[in-house]
Amino acid sequence: MFTNVILAVVNRFIPQINVFMVGLPLQLMIGLVVLMLALPVIGLVLINYMREYLLDITLFLTGG
Repeated sequence: MFTNVILAVVNRFIPQINVFMVGLPLQLMIGLVVLMLALPVIGLVLINYMREYLLDITLFLTGG
C-alpha cells in the first residue's frame, strides 16, 4: 500500500516515467523483503501452535 502511494506521487510529478514498468518489480522486491523479515516470526508462532496442539492431543489420547 505504501509503495502504491509513493508510485502515485512519482507518477504525478514525473509523468514521463512508466510507473507500471518500475512499480511491478519494486513492489515484488519489497514484498519479498517483507516476507523474508516476517518468516522467523511466523515460524515461531507456528512452532508454539504445534507444541500446544501436540500437548492437547496427548492429553486427549491419554484420557487426561
